[in-house]
Formats: sequence, structure tokens, C-alpha cells
Amino acid sequence: MLDKSKQKSSTSEDSASEMKYIVGIGASAGGLEALQQLLEVLPSNTGVPYIIVQHLSPDYKSLLAEILSKYTDMPVVQAENDMPIKPDCVYLIPPKNNMQLKNGKLVLTEQVEGAFSHPIDIFFRSLAADAKQRAIAIVLSGTGSDGTNGIKTIKEHDGLIIVQRSDSAKFDGMPKSALRTGLVDAELSPAEIAQELQHITMKAQFGNLSTQDEHKIDEDLMKRVYFILKKISNINFTYYKQTTILRRIERRMVMTHKDSLHDYVQYLFDTPEEVRILSKEVLIGVTNFFRDPEYFETLKKTAITNIVKSSKEGEMIRAWVAGCSTGEEAYSVAILFSEVMEETKIKRDIKIFATDLDVESIATAGKGIYGESIIENVSTYRLSRFFVRKDNSYVINRDVRKMIVFSPHNVFQDPPFGRLDLICCRNMLIYFQPILQRDLFAIFHTSLKDNGYLFLGKSEAIGEYSDVFNVIDANAKLFVHRTDGKAPRAKSLPFLQPSILAEEEFNDITYNEDTESKNSAKSGKDEFEIINNQLLESFMPACVVLNSKNEIIHTYGENSNYLHFAIGKASLNLFDVLTEDLKIAVSTILKETRKDMQRIGYKDVHVKGELSEQMINLSALPIGTKRGEAEGLIALIFSEQSDRGVLPNAEPYHIDRVSSQRITDLEQELKDAQEQLRSSVSEQETVNEELQAANEELLTANEELQSSNEELQSVNEELYTVNAEYQQRLIELADMNDDIANFLATTLVGIMFVDNHLNIRRFTNYLSSEFGVMEHDVGRSLKF
Repeated sequence: MLDKSKQKSSTSEDSASEMKYIVGIGASAGGLEALQQLLEVLPSNTGVPYIIVQHLSPDYKSLLAEILSKYTDMPVVQAENDMPIKPDCVYLIPPKNNMQLKNGKLVLTEQVEGAFSHPIDIFFRSLAADAKQRAIAIVLSGTGSDGTNGIKTIKEHDGLIIVQRSDSAKFDGMPKSALRTGLVDAELSPAEIAQELQHITMKAQFGNLSTQDEHKIDEDLMKRVYFILKKISNINFTYYKQTTILRRIERRMVMTHKDSLHDYVQYLFDTPEEVRILSKEVLIGVTNFFRDPEYFETLKKTAITNIVKSSKEGEMIRAWVAGCSTGEEAYSVAILFSEVMEETKIKRDIKIFATDLDVESIATAGKGIYGESIIENVSTYRLSRFFVRKDNSYVINRDVRKMIVFSPHNVFQDPPFGRLDLICCRNMLIYFQPILQRDLFAIFHTSLKDNGYLFLGKSEAIGEYSDVFNVIDANAKLFVHRTDGKAPRAKSLPFLQPSILAEEEFNDITYNEDTESKNSAKSGKDEFEIINNQLLESFMPACVVLNSKNEIIHTYGENSNYLHFAIGKASLNLFDVLTEDLKIAVSTILKETRKDMQRIGYKDVHVKGELSEQMINLSALPIGTKRGEAEGLIALIFSEQSDRGVLPNAEPYHIDRVSSQRITDLEQELKDAQEQLRSSVSEQETVNEELQAANEELLTANEELQSSNEELQSVNEELYTVNAEYQQRLIELADMNDDIANFLATTLVGIMFVDNHLNIRRFTNYLSSEFGVMEHDVGRSLKF
């Protein structure tokens, strides 16, 4: 008996594994209409099971199976626990349950009463784990963000994602939330989704690129793919795992309706936008807050706590999150640092460098705005402590945001970060060939401090570098760095060129007659500027033009005796390059010029420059400004002769008097600034106390409102679904009532309907003519 049971289970699992695709459909408010439109067009012989997860009210019996069965020839059944799935069948989630797919069977678990759940996310995650690249997730009409986290897992396992087009959805909350992830493969109306599913299932009959022997793949075609990707995205994908690249190509071939790799490569040549899509697909921007939460807890207790406690006061703690995608992981690390500093009462300056190849993902990360779906991964305490609710989104706290510097960065081409205490590189190594993995470990070796920490993804390993990275927690993939180990970097990797290049296909530079004339005019203009500058250099004294920030924007004449540029990082600030002897005089004259907005001059200013020691005249005048305007340019003129570049009534320059006056002015300014600062600090402290009290009240109120809002939203969706089902039944009842009325009006049989008390309810026209029963007799009793 036991053997038969095992055999039956094995058969169902084999049946599920043989299916080319398994389709999961998530819907909520307004989903009934979308499901009807989808099933009405969808053929009943695609060889694919369809599993529908809709938000249902726990208080009412669902009529969904009866309603949808009228729109398809496929069997429509409400799922039962451990029910094996079969092709060309439609399965519905029952009320009060969450549903998962495990080993080709539908597993039901009762929802916790009063708890807010995301049944679509729960099912999509199980679908991804069970079906992997055979999973197709469809998000239809609904409010909220259920399904958004689930499609991230689907994408991570190379599944397909389709959402209902917003203009065809009664409620576009769920489709738009899914679209914001940037992971959606297609946005279609329900009827178009049915047609696309038919195409996808037909395409599956011709086999998969990724399952073929790599030696059977046309090597030159793959080289052309790498060449096109590098040309458009400037990323060399040559040494990424080929099976990963092929899976992404295979999915794009399905969505672009290309029948062969050759056709798709030609399509790439013709369509730069498709190259960008494929490049983004290969990069796989999938992440979540506190992904694998138990591992992040280990990171906090073991690594981050130790880093903070062992750091010195005034020393910056530096971390690098490589491949940060849309920023969730970087913010998670920043939150952990914030919590540890709060718990240990140790305040440190934290700088987290978060990098990724995808510029769009970096832009999203920099905004720090995330949808409601993050409530599945972030605790209520952390939501209230580190996020601000804004409409239907959560915005990261400013204190956390200030810890992070987001930047586009190619780990293999751009310079690495140095003196790091922590590197987080999770789920990036798995996409590289061993030669790139070795390079990456060599980079980490040079970037990390001794006893710095390396945090990898759960599917990644350090391999041959166990002497460089010692294991702290093998399960959490947390390692400590040893600088005395060796991790040599590979030599520069060659880029594999295809045998036939179509370089001209990428050169969109156009040439016309206007180009030559423009270049000619530009050349003439440049020639005039050269002559003009030569004349100024010959007859004008040394002069610099400054903006309001004392930055040099132009120079004239020979000024090398007054200005000198230091070796190293260049600076255009006047006081960084000005000869030391002139700094007091120049500072004073600029202040007076800006104050009076008129020309000021000094004569007999002593200067010991790099070329010679001499007495000069100094003057400053506003350029192109009117009296009273704060912003404007200042010309500062250094003149060797008294009759050039200085006012006739210029004051003699006495360094003792000017220095004394300058010191007095600065002391007064400092005193005023200190008084203003004390006043501001006092006011700020009072305001901060009030704001802190108000903030605590708002946090409490926000938590209560958030909880109430989630409950109301869930109830509203359930009631809308129930209402839609009952409206459908009312329409059917109205049609049946009309049919009965028409039948009674036309039949030649005498029929009378009475209730339990023999009161007349209804009768046919034939009975009326034969027995004299009239309309006003309805309701009268037959008892005499």
C-alpha cells in the first residue's frame, strides 16, 4: 500500500516536471472581469495548468468557479490540499487559505485570522521555487502591491512576468506596483495576454537554447551578441556564464517572437532598444530589504557590532555594497549600522559605497522611495523608525540616506574602493565564470582592511581563497579577511571579436552641407579669439576675474609672480593659488569693493613672488553689476607701474594698519557669528524637543493608522470581489427570470403557481382565458 502511494506521488511530480510552463495568475479587485476576458480568448489545449490566486472574503462562499466555468472549456476547480496539477485545468484558491505549489501539488494553509497576508506573493514565490524558468506570473487588476515581491523571485529564477495594461484594468494598483520593479516582460490587455500565452506555449515545443550542449551553440553568433552588448552598454559579458546569457536570450526570443538565434541577433543589430533590454535582463536587478533575514542578523551581531566597537573615535567606517541594484541591500546595511550605534551608544561616521552597472537602478536607489510591498520584508518597528510614509510609498530616513554614496561602477574596469571594513557582494558571483570570480576575490583582497569582513550570497563560496578569507559563519556566508594571504588577479582578459563585424550598422553619424559651414564659422571665431587674447596679453597688466566665490574664471597678462599652482589636485580658488604676501591685501580690497560696489586701489604693495621681489599697485573693480547687487564678477589687477591699472587717488598700503583693521573686522564677525550660533542652538534645541515629542506621537498614530489601513484595504478588496460575484449571479437570475416569463406568456398549458398557504403567485395566459383569473388575483388565496 505504501509503495503504491509513493508511486502515485512520483507520477504526479513527473507529470508536473514535464509541463513546459506553469502559469500563476494573481488578481484582486476588478480581477473577475479581467479573468473572464482572459479565459474567453485562451485556448483550452495549451498543455499548461492555470492557477488563479484572488483576494477572497473569508465570510462568504466563493462563486468564482461557477462563474469562470462559463467562459472556458477547461475544467475550473477549487483547489484542495495536496491536489496534483494537470495541464489544461484551471485551479482556484479557496477562501481563508494561502496556497503554495510544492512538487507539482497545491498545498493549502489556513490564513491567520486578523493577520494581513499577501497570498499572491506567497504563491508566486512557491511557483518560482518549484517551476523555476518554467514559471509564468501574471498580475491582473487589483489595488495595493500584492504580487510585487513574488515576481522578483520569479525573475530571479528566470521566469516570465506579464501584467495587465493599466488602461484595461479596473484597478491599476497591482499592475503599476509590479511595473515599478522594472522586471516585467510584457504589459498587455487580458485578451492580448491570452494570445501571448498561446504563442509562448507553442514556442516551447521547439526546445530551449539553455538546455542545449554549449558546443552546439553557434560560437560566432554568441560573439556577435557580446559585441553588440558591449557596443551599446559598454559592458563586456564575454566571461559571464553562458547558460545565464542563453536563458535571457531565450526569454527575449519568446517575447520578440523570433524563431532562431540568428534571427534574434539580427534583430539586436537593428534595434538598439532591444540591446538595452537584454543588457538589463542579464544584469538581473533583483533584491529585497534584509534578504535572508537570519543572515543579516548574523551580520549585525558578528560583523557590524565588532566593526563599530573596535573603531576609533574620529575614524570613518567604510563599507562597499557591490551590485546594489535598486538599493535595498545598501539601505539594509545602513539600518544595521544605525541600530548598532544606537544600541552601543557609540557614534561613528559611516560611509557606504553602493555601486552597480545599471545606471537606472542607481537612480532609483538614490531616490530612496519604495512601494508598500516592503512591509513583507521590513518590520513595523523599522518602518516607523527608518522610513517616512508618503502616499502609497515609503521614503528612507535622511539620516540613513546620508550614510550611502550611490554610484555607477564596473568592478572589473573602474578603480576599487580601499581601506574597507566591510564588503557585501551577494548573489553576483554566481553569474560569473571562474576566471572573473578569481578577479573579483583579488579585488576584494586589495580593498579590505586586515580583519575586514566579506558577506556573500547563500549560493556563493570562496573556493580556493580560504587562506585569504577565513570562515566566521559558513551558513550565513560571512568571512573575515587576512592580508597575509595571496589572491593574484588574472591578466587582462581578451574581448572575443566575431569573425564578421557590421561596424557601420552602429555608426549613425550623418554628414550634410551645414556641417562644413558650421565648422568653418567656428574656426573663424576661434581665430579671432586667439588674436584678441594675444593683444590683451601684450598690453594689459596681470589680471584675474573672480566670481562671488573667489573662484578664478579668467586670467590676463603675466601673473606667474602672483599666482602659483601646487602639485596635486588642482584648485581655482584664488586664495589657494595666491602668493602668501598678497593674501591680506587682496582679502581686504575684495571685501571693500564688494561692500561699496566701486573701484578700490592700493599702491606700494610689497610682494615677494617666485620670480622677483617688487612693489606693485593693486586695484579691484566690479564688472557688469549695478550698485546693491550681491552677485557679480570682480577684476583684480596687479600693476607694476603707477600709471597703469590703478586709481590716481589710491591709498598707500600699510600692512600693519591693514592687518590690524582686518583682524578687528574678523574678530567682530566671529563675535557676531558666535552670538547668532548660540541663539540658533538654543532655539534649535527647543524646537527639537517639541518635534521629538510630536514625532513620537505621530509614529504611534502612524502605526495604528497603517494597521487599520491594511485591514480596511484587505476587507474592501474582498467585499469588491464578493460584490462582483453576486452581481454576476444577479445578471444570470435576471436572465432566467426573463426566460421563465417568456415561457409562461407563450405556452398553451394552464399552469398556476401557489405558495405554501395556497396564495396565487403566478399563472399562464392560457389559464387566465379559460378560468377567468385576472392580474389583481395575484396574492389571493385559493381557499374559499
